[in-house]
Amino acid sequence: MATKAASTAIAKKTTGTALTTYKDRLAAQAAQVLAQEANTGGGNFITLPAGVLTWKGSEIPGNTFECVILDSMHENNYYEKRFNPKKPENPTCFAFGRDESVMAPHAMSKSAQSETCATCQWNKWGSARDQDGKPTRGKACAQKRRLMLLPRDALGSAQNIAKSEVAYLRISVTSVKNWAQYAKSLLAQYKQPPIAFVTRISVQRDQETQFKILFEEVEPITDEATMGALLDKMDASADEFAKPYEQQEEQPEEPVRKTIAAKRR
Repeated sequence: MATKAASTAIAKKTTGTALTTYKDRLAAQAAQVLAQEANTGGGNFITLPAGVLTWKGSEIPGNTFECVILDSMHENNYYEKRFNPKKPENPTCFAFGRDESVMAPHAMSKSAQSETCATCQWNKWGSARDQDGKPTRGKACAQKRRLMLLPRDALGSAQNIAKSEVAYLRISVTSVKNWAQYAKSLLAQYKQPPIAFVTRISVQRDQETQFKILFEEVEPITDEATMGALLDKMDASADEFAKPYEQQEEQPEEPVRKTIAAKRR
């Protein structure tokens, strides 16, 4: 997933999206992003082990990734058990949505904790616990963002966009504010959603939270055929983007090995 610069202008040709309607679709998505982030105070997933951007087991050069952010959604995750890096598990209860006020546990959740996220006890401040089991000021249910990304080097042609593989990035609670501010700044300055720009995603060390994800505007995408192809790619990837966590079967605990030898008869 190279991050080298590539021209964002391509020859104008007909894509699956009528060029006469792409501006209306951009406006609709801009309104959606604004609604998503209005009250925010703050497939193939790119992961961040130890704060290093990693995709398919390989570190992304320079810990920086230039891409087009095709789409975003809210993701709430509640884990009943403490996180164990040696035995990662899917969340006990999770939810996806565009509007926080109407989100509810997904049907694939192992154990739904409430009828709606808004009324859930784990969605309240002070419900979180630290490693020692003591209450903290945070929420037990982590309110994250899930992003759909297309590498910048896919922008050479509409055909490249159509066949290129998208990546997904889950933004932790500590970086949601950075994402919300970035998305809202694009809307305020340009009246355009993030899909209309090349964005640079990077990671910065942080003393309090170990690391934070940062977002920076690189350049706007002005070619109509390119924009139409990007919108088509977003639509084509929608089902995979919202793919839920799969239910996991309970794994039996490993038996404790005896450390004392049996006495000889």
